[in-house]
Amino acid sequence: MPFNFKCLAATLSMSIVLLCASMAPATEATVQLSSTINEFVRILVNTPVGELRRNGLPDRALKLIHGRFDFSEMARRSLGSHWTALNPDERREFVDAYTQMLLRLFGRSVRSSGDETIL
Repeated sequence: MPFNFKCLAATLSMSIVLLCASMAPATEATVQLSSTINEFVRILVNTPVGELRRNGLPDRALKLIHGRFDFSEMARRSLGSHWTALNPDERREFVDAYTQMLLRLFGRSVRSSGDETIL
């Protein structure tokens, strides 16, 4: 019987810790990221779809995203140990392709979700 009580107490304690963690105030990084994403959404929602198709993402959106995300680092980490097998030209090519893919996917996702706000 004591074992079940200990197990129950441990489960309840862990649940309380997780609940409190999920209710914790947003960290500065979360606030900054949310702010960037919300501004990106505003830019895309206010840009006509035809213009996006003709010209791609507006310069303001690109500047905002490149100022917050390090696509080179993200690309390097996505390849893991395979990164070292690439020569500098291959790395640049991969970073460019990876960046364009992420921007395209993110832009499409934002356009399809409308002007929802990230909290």
